[in-house]
Amino acid sequence: MDVRITTFTNPFSFFCILDQCDESDKFITEIADDMNMMSSRNNITTFNHGQYVAVMWNNKWARGVVSLESRLLIWLIDYGVFLRPSNNTIFLYLPSQFRKLPSKIFEASIHGVVPLDKVLTEECRIKNQLATSWTPGSIELAKQLIIKAAKIHFQPIALLSTQHNDVVIGNLYLDIPDKGIVNLVDELNTWPIFLEKNIKHYVANLSNFYITRKIHHACKLKPNITFKLPLVTLQLSLENYLDIIENKKADSTLNNMSVLDDTSTLIDFTKPEKYKSKHKISPEDIQKYANRYIFINGSEHNVLTILINKARDLNMCERYKDYDLKSIGRGISNRASTLDKL
Repeated sequence: MDVRITTFTNPFSFFCILDQCDESDKFITEIADDMNMMSSRNNITTFNHGQYVAVMWNNKWARGVVSLESRLLIWLIDYGVFLRPSNNTIFLYLPSQFRKLPSKIFEASIHGVVPLDKVLTEECRIKNQLATSWTPGSIELAKQLIIKAAKIHFQPIALLSTQHNDVVIGNLYLDIPDKGIVNLVDELNTWPIFLEKNIKHYVANLSNFYITRKIHHACKLKPNITFKLPLVTLQLSLENYLDIIENKKADSTLNNMSVLDDTSTLIDFTKPEKYKSKHKISPEDIQKYANRYIFINGSEHNVLTILINKARDLNMCERYKDYDLKSIGRGISNRASTLDKL
């Protein structure tokens, strides 16, 4: 289904609204009629955490809930965005008949993967380590990909129900110009690698991934999921999870996409492009590191030279990864480095 992502916190928590969802529906019409009969002046003098309000936003009334966790913000229940009110913001008490209606957005998440963090070993080598939270770099990369996408497709596989919220887990596909349709998991699994496809660890740590990071803690409304999905909880077993994946494989087809493994990785059947170097040293890097030196095992090494050699090695690994899966290369080399080769 085609969606719009209104708020992206991390790959395990982003808020979607269906592309064909008509936001000027019966609710908007009814609340507009009621609100327009009231004074246009704010009738709220004090705010409480979790208080429901009606807000004039983009020239129409919207339901909101007050959040006072760090500062005064209003979470727009049916749009999935935070609003920072100003002196000109018009807000009124939300009529009781509109406080229990389900929200029109739903929280979504990719699945079957575990975020990675980088740690430095005693041998001064960078090592990937399984984590419970996403790094700022992975979140920023995902946001940039979403911004570039001309269209976003979300393929749900199950509804994960928690005490505070319902999360739709599935696969997120992005239609990026000049690149085609890609799976967000695949994009985050390329260098410098922000995740690991690890189904066992993912299922075993559902409570760590989903129980404590709700973005709008004040809102207790759950979405009205109209599409039929298997319902799972934080106590989901690996066997049941694999059954859901297998059933989804049998039921779904997505244009030119096919499921590769248990994490539903995208296979694109377009003609492969000629290899191009992916890892390059930017002019900013040259200026920043040209005059920096570090000591390794008692020897002094230029940081820029190390980066150039490592970029060359990574490009070589990328080019021949289908033929030789062994890791090769090192950052320190006695060879002369030339920038024009990168």
